[in-house]
Amino acid sequence: MKKVAVLCFALLAFAAIFYFVDASRRSAPLDRLFQVGEFQLTTQAGTPFNSSSLQGKVWIADFIFTHCPTICPTLTEKMSALTRTFAREPNVRFISISIDPVADTPAVLAEYARTRHLDLSRWTLLTGPQDAIIHTIVNGFHQPVGERIPRTINREIYDMLHSGRFTLVDQHGIARGLYETDPEGLEQLEHDVNTLLETEGNQ
Repeated sequence: MKKVAVLCFALLAFAAIFYFVDASRRSAPLDRLFQVGEFQLTTQAGTPFNSSSLQGKVWIADFIFTHCPTICPTLTEKMSALTRTFAREPNVRFISISIDPVADTPAVLAEYARTRHLDLSRWTLLTGPQDAIIHTIVNGFHQPVGERIPRTINREIYDMLHSGRFTLVDQHGIARGLYETDPEGLEQLEHDVNTLLETEGNQ
């Protein structure tokens, strides 16, 4: 009985330590990683998009391409879940930038959104000239982007190097975090979005 009591005490002590360490990590001020440069691209509707329209909003960005055979479907699925999580937050926006603008025309992106039932009321899919895409991703978001790597002899199935993480940007255009799409990463992302909404990006 005494051993059981000691074990229970040890477990409670461990749980308390874990709680306070986790709480400390969550309450720490968010890093200011870099200023995302202004960019001008084209939406899935074929209309011009200027990043200045995101001023005053908290937004989440990712990088995809519609022919992606690997991580892009997961990124889109997780981003779609985030749009539902923050459905009642008018100051949250979502941006997906295609790294393959040759294939991903506005019409292709619109069809991609339609077949996946994406909420385009606050989520914008972007394409544009190749040089503008590369400049935006590499110089604006400090993320890698590669050329097509064929996965079959006929080159119809291909991959492209790009980030598999979400970027959180605050109301002033400053990147505040990069997040994996695993449960822990997404939980932290949701927490940090709420932190920015509460502090208006000034912490």
